[in-house]
Amino acid sequence: MVMDTDVVPRVAPPSDRKMLSLVSWIILGVTLALSFTSFLSFGIWLLPFPVAVAVLTMGIIVVKRGGKAQGISLIIAAILIVPFSFLAQFVSLAVYGTSAMKEQEWQETQMLENLRTIDRAKGAWVAETEATKTAPVTLANLTSYLGGKEIIPVVGERYDPRPVGTDPTATLPEGKHLWDYPTGGAAYTAAGLEQILSQRSYNPSNMASGEFLHPSGQWLPRFWKAAPSPATTATVSPTPEEQ
Repeated sequence: MVMDTDVVPRVAPPSDRKMLSLVSWIILGVTLALSFTSFLSFGIWLLPFPVAVAVLTMGIIVVKRGGKAQGISLIIAAILIVPFSFLAQFVSLAVYGTSAMKEQEWQETQMLENLRTIDRAKGAWVAETEATKTAPVTLANLTSYLGGKEIIPVVGERYDPRPVGTDPTATLPEGKHLWDYPTGGAAYTAAGLEQILSQRSYNPSNMASGEFLHPSGQWLPRFWKAAPSPATTATVSPTPEEQ
């Protein structure tokens, strides 16, 4: 005679459920941590989706193996990882972008101060020598009129006092640029820099997008300042007759 017996479902050992949960939480933590960096470049915007699917799957498996509380926690975390990851990315962009924009503002301010110093020295030199309009000027002419100050480039720019009657310029080297400057050796006057600084905007969209535009090409802006380059001398600006 065959006797009916109750079939008891097999329950996975607690260690198996704990291992799945541990692996899932580690994956979630690493994903969230990576969201604050650009280790994967633009791939970080896609990473949360496969992670969410994987964690959701493991959460369902844990529930089926008897770990109801652990599984439900993983399922909820899988749903939240995508918006949390995007939020972390936006916050990091805003924070790092603000720092990089501050760095740029510092560079522009230093360049502006150098141009103002050159312009004041140029005015004093013209007043003393009674130089005529369009007369060429070099930094060597202005050395004794700088008041002991040294013109030190900020990003490798070249300063040119320019002929009498024209404004001094700071020309960026080829291939180098700040956010507001095009590449290719752009030249800027004090008035141009003043306009750029006056129009600086720190709204959230600029701060977030600023990191992508950072000229260093790196996610983290430089929180330190590189040692200044040795002072450079400007070449003599050609006069209209020489051009």
